[in-house]
Amino acid sequence: MKRWLLVLSLCCALLFSGCVQVSALQELAVVQGVGVDAADGRYELTLQVFSAEGSGGQTILDPSQQNAQVITCTGATITEALSQTALSQGRSFFLGHDRLLILGEGTRELPLSDLLHSLSGSLGLREDVMVLAAEKTAREILECPVNQGVLPALTIEQTVQNAAGEGRIPQVRLLDLNRALSEAHRSAVIPLIRAEEGQQDLKTLSLTGAALYAQDDFCGTLGQDALSGLLLFADETKNMPFIVSDPAFGSLGLRIYRCSSRLIPDLTAGIRFTLRIDAKAAVSESALKVGGSLRNEDDAADRELLQKAETLLAERIRLCCEAAFSETVIRRGCDILGLGDVVWRQQPELFRALSESWPGEMTVDYDIRVKIDRVQEN
Repeated sequence: MKRWLLVLSLCCALLFSGCVQVSALQELAVVQGVGVDAADGRYELTLQVFSAEGSGGQTILDPSQQNAQVITCTGATITEALSQTALSQGRSFFLGHDRLLILGEGTRELPLSDLLHSLSGSLGLREDVMVLAAEKTAREILECPVNQGVLPALTIEQTVQNAAGEGRIPQVRLLDLNRALSEAHRSAVIPLIRAEEGQQDLKTLSLTGAALYAQDDFCGTLGQDALSGLLLFADETKNMPFIVSDPAFGSLGLRIYRCSSRLIPDLTAGIRFTLRIDAKAAVSESALKVGGSLRNEDDAADRELLQKAETLLAERIRLCCEAAFSETVIRRGCDILGLGDVVWRQQPELFRALSESWPGEMTVDYDIRVKIDRVQEN
C-alpha cells in the first residue's frame, strides 16, 4: 500500500510541475554594469542591460553591435531609483551576471561604506563585482560606445584585468572594499576611469590612476607614479613596465617580472621603516639605441650598461615609493600602505598608544636592489 502511495505522489508531482512559473531569458533584463551618480540629494542609477536585438535576433550575439542598452532613472534613494527604472521597461532585473560597479564623481561626497551597504542591500550585488571610480559621471562611462568586444561591460572588465596584469593598477572587488573599510585605520583605493575623445567622434575609455579613501571619506586621487609605488609597497607587482634613459644607451624599456617587497620596522627611536625591495627585470632589446648592444651579458661593455640601467631602475622604483608615501601618509594622513599593521604585529602596546593620532610622524628608508638578467630577443 505504501508503495502505491509513493507512486501516486510522484505522478502528482510530475503533473503539477508544469504549473511552476519559470522566467525565460527573454523575460529578464540581465544587468552587465551598474553606475551610481549623486547630486542635489538624489541618486541617478544607470544600468547597462544585455540586449541582443542589435544582431537581428533575440538570443544571438553580434560582435559588430553593442548588444546592450542603457536604462537610467533617478530617486531620493537607490531603492526608489531602481523601482523607477523597473517601470521604464517590462522585464525584471537580474544582477547575477553583473560585472561592474562604477561610482560617479558625485558619490565622493557620501560615506563610502554607507553607499556600498545601500547598493548591496537594494541591488543584491555579488561580492566579486569589479569596482571603478569615474572621473566624471558613471553614466558617461556606461553610455560610452565601446566596439571592441561582444559586450561593453565585458570590454571594460577585460581592460581593467589587462592593466592590473601589467602592474599599472590594482584590481578592486566589492569584497576588497568592504574588508578594507571594516577595520580601524584602514583605507581603500578604487581605480579611476575616464572617457576621452577619440577619432571620428568616438570615445575611448582609459584608466588614469585611483581614488583614495581614508575610511569613509574621499581624500584625493593618486597619479601613476604614486599608484605604482603603492603596488610596490604592497608586494603586488606583476610585470610592471618602466622606461629609463641615459646618453650611453638612449631610452631603455624594462619590465619587472619578479619582485619581493618587505617592510622592516625600527621602533627603538620613533617610528621608522625600511622598505626592502629585490627586483628582477628584463630589458627589451628593441628599445635600445646603441647599435645592438647588450646582446651578451658576459661582455664587459654590455655588463657596464646593464649595471647603469639597474641603478636607474632602482632610482625610478624609489621615486615611485616615495611618491606613494608622500601622497598618502604625509599629505593626507592615510595609511593605505599598511604601516599600522606592521607596528601592531611588532608592538601592539605601542600601536594602541598611538592609535588616536595614527599615522602621525614617521619616516621610511629604501633599500632597493635590482638585477637585470634577461634580454628579450627581437
